[in-house]
Amino acid sequence: MKVLVAAIVGLLLGAPPALAELVNCKASVQGQARVLLYDTALPVYSSFREHYMTRAKTCPGAVVVAFMMPDLTEDQRAEFCANWDPKAKTYTFPARGERDAYGQCRRVSKACRIVNTTTDQAMRIVGVGRRIEKEADESGVTAVARQSGVLILAGGQASLGSLLSSAGTGLAAALSVPAVAASVVVVGSAVYVCG
Repeated sequence: MKVLVAAIVGLLLGAPPALAELVNCKASVQGQARVLLYDTALPVYSSFREHYMTRAKTCPGAVVVAFMMPDLTEDQRAEFCANWDPKAKTYTFPARGERDAYGQCRRVSKACRIVNTTTDQAMRIVGVGRRIEKEADESGVTAVARQSGVLILAGGQASLGSLLSSAGTGLAAALSVPAVAASVVVVGSAVYVCG
């Protein structure tokens, strides 16, 4: 009887928000079966559909991206999507791009990779990006700074390599993989090269 009265009083007065809890889910990440934890209070589902289709304890795409990029905030991770390899049936390192209804990359994309740089090199890239953002660059490279603190340089692989080489960042070698276009994403002192 006391429980019923408490429930009715809660309905009349407005029940307090549900407490967050940690739940686990399963995902194959880099070919290894993983059990990941996430907070149910966080917006981890990309869509209503993902919320209901992942009830079998399969991890939402955003949880996989958070696991692989733990040092970034949710806003910073929004630039990346969960990169699912259907042949290997595993997630690879996230790619830069738009997420589908399951948090996975909408278009097949080469995974981003973190580049070993110093804080000084990362700051030089940010300086190049800010210059390009203010004044048009003839090389075709564009720069966008997000409110989350993410800086994105995008353009042809050769143009990006040349620009970064002239800035003395040492990233030209990281961009030497043949590609039609590439992007460099700087978050704090972390630098990612995306195909």
